[in-house]
Amino acid sequence: MSSRNDTDLDRAISGRAAARPLLEINHLNIALPASGDRRMAVEDFSLQVRENEIVCLVGESGSGKSMTAHAILGLLPPRVRIDPNSEIHCEGTNLAGLSPSGMREWRGGRIGMVFQEPMSALNPLQRIGPQVREMLDLHDRTLSTAQKQEKVVQALAAVGLPDPEQVCRAYPFQLSGGQRQRVMIALALINRPSLLLADEPTTALDVTTQKQILDFIRQLQSERQMGILFITHDIGVVADIADRVVVMRHGRIVEAGSRDDVLLHPRESYTRALIDAMPGKSMSQEQGDPVQEQRQPLLSVRGLKKTFVSSSGLFQPSRKVVAAQGFDFDVHQGQTLAVVGESGSGKSTLGRMVMRLIEPDEGQIVFDGVNVLAGHGQQALKQYRKDVQIVFQDPFASLNPVRKWATPSRGARWLMGWSRPRHGGKRKPCSSVLVWARMWRGGFPTSSPAASDNASRSRGHWRCIPGC
Repeated sequence: MSSRNDTDLDRAISGRAAARPLLEINHLNIALPASGDRRMAVEDFSLQVRENEIVCLVGESGSGKSMTAHAILGLLPPRVRIDPNSEIHCEGTNLAGLSPSGMREWRGGRIGMVFQEPMSALNPLQRIGPQVREMLDLHDRTLSTAQKQEKVVQALAAVGLPDPEQVCRAYPFQLSGGQRQRVMIALALINRPSLLLADEPTTALDVTTQKQILDFIRQLQSERQMGILFITHDIGVVADIADRVVVMRHGRIVEAGSRDDVLLHPRESYTRALIDAMPGKSMSQEQGDPVQEQRQPLLSVRGLKKTFVSSSGLFQPSRKVVAAQGFDFDVHQGQTLAVVGESGSGKSTLGRMVMRLIEPDEGQIVFDGVNVLAGHGQQALKQYRKDVQIVFQDPFASLNPVRKWATPSRGARWLMGWSRPRHGGKRKPCSSVLVWARMWRGGFPTSSPAASDNASRSRGHWRCIPGC
């Protein structure tokens, strides 16, 4: 029985090896502008992805993984150039030589792409349904409007989104980060492409949803004999789904081979370092300090509740979502408390309530012995936010794209009352501060389930308001 199974496995492997390359990249070179941190973003990169094969592209941030995927679809920034001698063949066509109009036939049709930042990839001014349906409008014009809508609902349900018909009517900012990522996956797969480029598609997802998405991708791959170039930094995902692994560093291939060869018998020290850096390997069994836990907690949360109510449109009933209910926990000085749960379970809402970016309906938040919900005025809130900070989930939507990176940092310091440096390095009392104000350009609901404050910033413009 064992020899028969081994024979079948050998046949499957040999059949896959004999399959024609679906994607073939030869000597890809991508040059960065003079202001870049290095001369070449990708250098002498060659890769093959065959039908019914998953190739995982692994490497640290800035290694050129996303740049490679964007080069395949012709989505590189204007000042970034592909070497004319580079070749990117897909189903016999050199994509590197196609015009912009010629590439439109491939994007979203024969080649699907799941981008890394769903909030920047989705249109914040348009509901989810029309955005997904647009892929059918561009690449499958034989379907009626009712058939397209049915297919959109099926695609959203297939990636595990609850109440897909309601999701069709929602704006991107009304969904959690993980739900937006699932929308992106549905959008990429709705036309059943022969090649899928997945740029960190499960980064924002919880482990149960991640498994569901990976199982769905594998199922579709088996049905369609689809080739997948899967970009990730998660070695656990690589071990779960990869057929072959390519490791990149500083734009060059460091190591490549089958999954077992690379993960179990790595040849390069950099590959071993990536594997050794997997989270959880250094988990200790140390117990908490009982003396410290008897002291007054630094942060104490009791009975925290939040319900979002948003309008679904004219003549539609209001939508109510209980985002948080009955949160009770303590955090002592020097402690780390991990809040774990599925997408949309209220984790981000909890963080924003603690920061008072949104106000809870009920409950108590005590920081260092002071009830921060007692209404001590703006000055007390400003002091509180000096001591309590938040790192948002989506950095692209959190940062103002029209300002240099140092400007928001200076603005935050001025907002907290720091004096602004003048000529000669001298400091004077602060007479004005930079306030980031959201100026709405459209009629969005002001309260929404799992609404992202950082996503809201990206939809407004910014102005300087005098007054400290």
